Amino acid sequence: MDSTVSSLLAVLGALGLVMRMERAGPPTASEVAARFMDEDDDAA
Repeated sequence: MDSTVSSLLAVLGALGLVMRMERAGPPTASEVAARFMDEDDDAA
Protein backbone atom coordinates (compact mmCIF):
# COMPACT_ATOMS: atom_id res chain seq x y z
CA MET A 1 0.00 0.00 0.00
CA ASP A 2 1.45 3.35 -1.04
CA SER A 3 1.09 6.30 1.34
CA THR A 4 2.25 9.84 0.78
CA VAL A 5 2.81 12.85 2.97
CA SER A 6 0.04 14.72 1.18
CA SER A 7 -2.38 11.86 1.90
CA LEU A 8 -1.41 11.92 5.56
CA LEU A 9 -1.92 15.68 5.74
CA ALA A 10 -5.28 15.37 3.96
CA VAL A 11 -6.48 12.80 6.51
CA LEU A 12 -5.24 14.91 9.41
CA GLY A 13 -7.00 17.95 7.98
CA ALA A 14 -10.26 16.02 7.53
CA LEU A 15 -10.07 14.97 11.17
CA GLY A 16 -9.35 18.52 12.32
CA LEU A 17 -5.85 17.56 13.44
CA VAL A 18 -2.44 19.08 12.82
CA MET A 19 1.10 17.75 12.91
CA ARG A 20 3.61 19.66 14.97
CA MET A 21 7.35 19.45 14.36
CA GLU A 22 9.49 19.67 17.48
CA ARG A 23 13.18 19.65 18.15
CA ALA A 24 14.59 16.20 18.92
CA GLY A 25 15.95 15.54 22.38
CA PRO A 26 14.70 16.00 25.90
CA PRO A 27 12.57 19.10 26.50
CA THR A 28 13.56 21.86 28.86
CA ALA A 29 11.63 22.28 32.10
CA SER A 30 9.86 25.34 30.71
CA GLU A 31 8.80 23.40 27.58
CA VAL A 32 7.35 20.62 29.75
CA ALA A 33 5.46 23.16 31.87
CA ALA A 34 4.13 24.92 28.76
CA ARG A 35 2.96 21.62 27.28
CA PHE A 36 1.08 20.63 30.43
CA MET A 37 -0.52 24.08 30.57
CA ASP A 38 -1.68 23.59 26.94
CA GLU A 39 -3.28 20.25 27.90
CA ASP A 40 -5.02 21.83 30.90
CA ASP A 41 -6.44 24.56 28.65
CA ASP A 42 -7.72 21.94 26.17
CA ALA A 43 -9.51 20.01 28.93
CA ALA A 44 -11.40 23.09 30.15
